[in-house]
Amino acid sequence: MDPITHAASGAVAMLSLPNRPATRWAVPLAAIASASPDIDVALCHTPLEFLLLHRGITHSLAAAPLLGLLLTLLARPLWKSATPGHWSFLKVWLFMIGMVLLHIWLDIITTYGTMIYLPFSHERVRLNAVYIIDLLLTLPLLWAVLRWRAKRGLMRLALAWVFVYPALCISLNAWHTAQTQDRLTAEAQTTGQTVRQVVLLPDAFGPLFWRALYETDGPDGRIVHSQGLNALGQPRTAPSSHRAAPPELLAELARQSVAADAFFNFTLLPVISPLADDFTPVEAHAAAEAHAT
Repeated sequence: MDPITHAASGAVAMLSLPNRPATRWAVPLAAIASASPDIDVALCHTPLEFLLLHRGITHSLAAAPLLGLLLTLLARPLWKSATPGHWSFLKVWLFMIGMVLLHIWLDIITTYGTMIYLPFSHERVRLNAVYIIDLLLTLPLLWAVLRWRAKRGLMRLALAWVFVYPALCISLNAWHTAQTQDRLTAEAQTTGQTVRQVVLLPDAFGPLFWRALYETDGPDGRIVHSQGLNALGQPRTAPSSHRAAPPELLAELARQSVAADAFFNFTLLPVISPLADDFTPVEAHAAAEAHAT
């Protein structure tokens, strides 16, 4: 999820509380805390580092108490005795852990994948509920902070929206997945193909637009198809098709390359596509031309 949504969710969480510390730093500190796990991007200087490190250890459940403790130490205005209505150190710590978990929640509902089980597993958890930027999720939070910050009841409704809206999108994803599975199964009976996997992803401007990924058996091996769907789960574009990457090839490449292993863990249904001429190594292109002559 984008940083604005993360920060806005933390601000709404603080504004929804009845007895918060009477300091002007309360809301900004909550916003910073809810966005803080993305500090890992400061360690990413290359695309490979971004793939390996982003949504990694700072987004893991095991690290949440430690990151919450660090945030608590930095949020001294919330627990120092001179602040009217100050919280105890323990209460601030629990709140900061909650902000980290709120960040993790907003990341796992997207399609990017979040390694919440580090350091025990590199598995990426993704619920495929919302697109990486979703205005239907973000705008109510911003509106609540800017226009209704004095009305605690509306703050609580806005905070509930952070959970209710993704839950609705998860249900919509399940419904579209079942619809698509039935449609493809019916089509496969006429073509003789076997549908092996169906994955539904929210597309840009979801939940109005979705994308179905599915794998079938072809004459030359497995084929991965991608097809756009509308808000009702009906096809809106013709499917595009690519040859699926053989599992044994993926395993061998992952064994040889850390980058390949990370990339395959990130992807859902990897495919093989011919390289364009401008991506072909110069030596290989020259050799091919020499052979042709």
